[in-house]
Amino acid sequence: MSEKRGLWADASPVPPWDFRNGKTAKAPGSTPPAAGGPIVGNRKIYHMSSCPQYSKLSEQNRAPFKTETKPQAAGYRKERNCPQ
Repeated sequence: MSEKRGLWADASPVPPWDFRNGKTAKAPGSTPPAAGGPIVGNRKIYHMSSCPQYSKLSEQNRAPFKTETKPQAAGYRKERNCPQ
């Protein structure tokens, strides 16, 4: 996992249960976030594009931020399992 190989190399991997059932294509319109992409907040937690939960956030629940200091100033905390 720490070396970002295999399943962990993709920012939004296909879940294993879908992969086993032959559903290897991503959902239409879903593209993996670019490194250094926008920061999004949800329920007072902010997620950077390198965080595992970034691509799983619902579009309707996203609060976009341009820099990491903006969500911190608004009282958000960084996702706990997000790489440093």
